[in-house]
Amino acid sequence: MAPLDKDIPRLPCDVSNIKNLDTYIEVINQLTTCISNAVNEGKSVTAVNKRLINLAAEEIRRASNSLSTVLSAKASHVEEQSLKNDILTSVREEIKKLKEVLTPTSNAPGPTYAEVASIAPKKPAIVIKSTNPTAKSSDILATWKKNISFKKEKYAPVKMQTISNGKIRVEFENYKQCEEAITKQS
Repeated sequence: MAPLDKDIPRLPCDVSNIKNLDTYIEVINQLTTCISNAVNEGKSVTAVNKRLINLAAEEIRRASNSLSTVLSAKASHVEEQSLKNDILTSVREEIKKLKEVLTPTSNAPGPTYAEVASIAPKKPAIVIKSTNPTAKSSDILATWKKNISFKKEKYAPVKMQTISNGKIRVEFENYKQCEEAITKQS
């Protein structure tokens, strides 16, 4: 004979109600209350109440299994968030380091030509100028080369260059060579 509807026990809740730790605790409390009520109803436990107790106990077991799934999902979500935060922190630190390397330390322009020229080591030199105010630098240089010869000497001028207003600058390696050139010219 088929059981009547009143013979089929109904649970107050089931495992589908579990979404998080709070709902798990609520489901367990309702199922244990259901078991207590079934045991305490009357002097003996009826067949219907035995089925209800068995169903409730089975649902508690399933709920406990469900809880481990919920907790592991939550733990993996926490681990995933922690990993994301670690990656973001590392990327931000690397970007900061790159910015420090790539950003110039100051926006000041480099040194001027005059500043660089003043730093260069100076060698002794003489400036030659003609008594004729209309004389060209090239004429002065040619006349000086014709009048002074360094063939017999163990040195020669390091550099000769024309400068403003018909003047020529003749540079030597040291002061002794410069003084000898002046005495030769005189």
